[in-house]
Amino acid sequence: MALVCVSLAERTARGLVRAARAARERGADLVELRLDHLRQCDAAVLGALRRRISFVPAIATLRPAREGGRYRGGEPARLALLEQAIACGFEYVDLELSIGKRGLSRLAALARRRGVGTVVSHHDLARTPPTAGIVRRLEACARAGDLGKAAFAARSPRDAVRIIEAARRTRRTAPGAVAIGMGPAGAITRTLGPFLGSRLVYAGLDRKSLTARGQPDLAGLQGAWVVAGGIGRVSASTGLYGILGHPLGHSLSPLMHNTAFGRLGMDAAYLPFDVDARALAPTLAALRAAGLRGANVTIPHKSAVIPLLDGIDAHARRIGAVNTIVSRGGKLRGHNTDVAGFVGALGAAGVRLEGARALVVGAGGAARAAVAGLLENGAAVTVVNRGRRRAEELAGRLGGARIAVADICDIGPAAERSEIIVNCTPAGMKGFPRTCPVPPRRIARGAAVMDMVYNPARTRLLAEAEKRGARTVSGMEMFIRQGMEAFRLWTGKPFPEKAVRKALAHSRLSTN
Repeated sequence: MALVCVSLAERTARGLVRAARAARERGADLVELRLDHLRQCDAAVLGALRRRISFVPAIATLRPAREGGRYRGGEPARLALLEQAIACGFEYVDLELSIGKRGLSRLAALARRRGVGTVVSHHDLARTPPTAGIVRRLEACARAGDLGKAAFAARSPRDAVRIIEAARRTRRTAPGAVAIGMGPAGAITRTLGPFLGSRLVYAGLDRKSLTARGQPDLAGLQGAWVVAGGIGRVSASTGLYGILGHPLGHSLSPLMHNTAFGRLGMDAAYLPFDVDARALAPTLAALRAAGLRGANVTIPHKSAVIPLLDGIDAHARRIGAVNTIVSRGGKLRGHNTDVAGFVGALGAAGVRLEGARALVVGAGGAARAAVAGLLENGAAVTVVNRGRRRAEELAGRLGGARIAVADICDIGPAAERSEIIVNCTPAGMKGFPRTCPVPPRRIARGAAVMDMVYNPARTRLLAEAEKRGARTVSGMEMFIRQGMEAFRLWTGKPFPEKAVRKALAHSRLSTN
């Protein structure tokens, strides 16, 4: 089980006590006291801190400048202060591997006699070595103390992948060891650490109090780990699932799937991975190295992810878009559950597709799924997109004489002729301009209007369509149904639909 350790750096002992209390109140399992940031640190200060911070387990750290800390005194004086910290009875003391074998052995023996745990750490501020080098450092730190910790300057996402691979390799040889990539490129190593067996995850108290670049703040970490069993439940046995997209501030997928896992009592967690196009490949490589079991893919990666997978199913191949990844035997296979979700949502609303004239707005991955579902069920389709070339590419991929392409300036007449209108653009989505992708006055009375945007559930398009006397279908219906199919592919278990709908409804009410 991973514990959350909030690293605290204050100039005064009083500030450390105040920050430690706040960390405990906000859910920290333990705190790291960065003694090297104190203006004054001596035996009296250490004794007072130990007495006043007895309400939370603490790691005493006196990091030297050579390893990224602020202690600039002599090494003998620093080691003497570490001895004092051990004598004061802090639960843990952090000892750098660079102290040397003799010094480490002496301090570790003293700590054992006093019942104090040791975290032996290594910090490379210049680079991330090859995977084998990371493994050696992790194992050396683990052998020298009760818990090993190795941190490396991650200059690129590829560095983070090597750190994750090393952590996975050392799950048995260095149990509980913490492998960290320092800097923004290494942030994912902190998120995935618990799934690799790390005993600790370091966080800052808040965004203004971070002690390392790439470190999450406590609230952000808790927000990412919306796990059914609560923060701290994540461990090496926890199944890793997630969603890849950009931006992801609107996504309700973590809430949906974590609710489902919790309802079924599964040891699994679903996390958001907000990545741009440049970071998609290394992020997926990192997730693969961490033992990913399943993922969803959303805007703008549904097509770009395909070359990164080991295979795709027939639906995804025809559409040219993947929204679900399933891991089997270390191989990642892409699926498309959007078609099933789309057709199921319209069917549940009583919308007849056979022989209907349909207008699809947009030409991305969601539009491909809509067009495929409409064609498979006998509808004739017109596609409108701001860029006509992309709409023509969609029509060419899916084929069939029942696909027409219209210019964006002709969207009004196309809407008037359509019995089904489907918005497949982000227009109206939370975080995007609250615009209406179809001129409301062109929507025919009795038409069925579906918006694939699900957050908010009632978009401006749906509100305007209702005023015109049209039937409306929320994107929330498609969202839930495609999620049900993805969940089945991942787990083979029945989806707890009632509990999920209740959680999603509560979330929408609380954010309105």
